[in-house]
Amino acid sequence: METVCERQYNLQCPDSKLRAKNTAEGKPYIEGYLAVFDNVDQGGDRIIKGAFAKSIKERVRAGKVPLMVKHFAYGGDVTDAIGLITEAREDDYGLWIHADLSSVQLAKDTHTKITEGIVWGMSVGFQLLRYEEVREGDDWILELKECRLVEGTVTVRPMNEEAVIHRAKSLRAQLAATTSESEPDTVALDGIQALCKSVEDLVQSLEGRRTPPPPEPASTENTEPETDSGDADLELAGKTLYECELYMAGLVVETAQRNHR
Repeated sequence: METVCERQYNLQCPDSKLRAKNTAEGKPYIEGYLAVFDNVDQGGDRIIKGAFAKSIKERVRAGKVPLMVKHFAYGGDVTDAIGLITEAREDDYGLWIHADLSSVQLAKDTHTKITEGIVWGMSVGFQLLRYEEVREGDDWILELKECRLVEGTVTVRPMNEEAVIHRAKSLRAQLAATTSESEPDTVALDGIQALCKSVEDLVQSLEGRRTPPPPEPASTENTEPETDSGDADLELAGKTLYECELYMAGLVVETAQRNHR
């Protein structure tokens, strides 16, 4: 079943074919792929061709997609912007972009490093708007069908540094894998324990990367919160992937534990 949502994602392109060039007037630019279509990454995500079509028309052409050296989700801001994505298209391989570079020193240095082969990769930052979970054999694949392109980032980050993100996304797959086929609305107790352990490990691995929210005051009422999906959408608005996955994993655990008391 197709799902509508709004989550922040960063995915590294496995082969960006990145090139740094200059125009006849000497103005620097780069070209390459921000994303590859129909490729299942280590987190079980697959971007479908057409996912960025609306963003290309509405955001790229309006000059609203910057080229960065650090993702917004990792703290990227004004000083990390080195250019502007001025052209983009989807082909059978993936999302191709052309970005004109700024005249600031950071942009010049990045252009030089690409030319020298020191920097070779790109990563796409986007908000996931529509997706569908499909099962292929023993695996659950998240097909990304509509994405709002937010930024492109030049990177040398190896895939192992994305492990925390992949672990966060795998919580969905764990939930699906531990759901009883005879009782599709319940989760096996051993699945709950495994999911709780994954959440604990994830929280520990994120320690120091984000500031935890202040503790809520203890309630004197002996009531249990409702897990309303509308409230969840409000809670997740504007959150990073880390925050979204931790929040949703918490709701899953709470609901499953109540069902098996």
